[in-house]
Amino acid sequence: MTDMVIVAMPRQYTEENIRNEPNAPGLYELLDESEDTIYIGAGTMRDELLERLPSKSDHIMGASYYRIETANTVEQAVWRQREELNMYMEMYGRLPAFNQKISA
Repeated sequence: MTDMVIVAMPRQYTEENIRNEPNAPGLYELLDESEDTIYIGAGTMRDELLERLPSKSDHIMGASYYRIETANTVEQAVWRQREELNMYMEMYGRLPAFNQKISA
């Protein structure tokens, strides 16, 4: 089951790929190996994605792919995150696995 939130091609979740992303405000989605959404986040994308790598303290276990969507400001990215989380909740009756853990 692929539950696409951000409409972009998924990229392999590696430090090398992330270092090529803009360090700009945006929305990001972490996906497991089946490309199912496990986390939707917002902020300064490169920094946020690097912090979620398995070797970091704020890691998201099971993330294999990611998608991004740029925004003009962090505030706009956070607004989009809320919008996407609400849409996800309407579609699946729950938040993505790691959004549930963070909001619990």
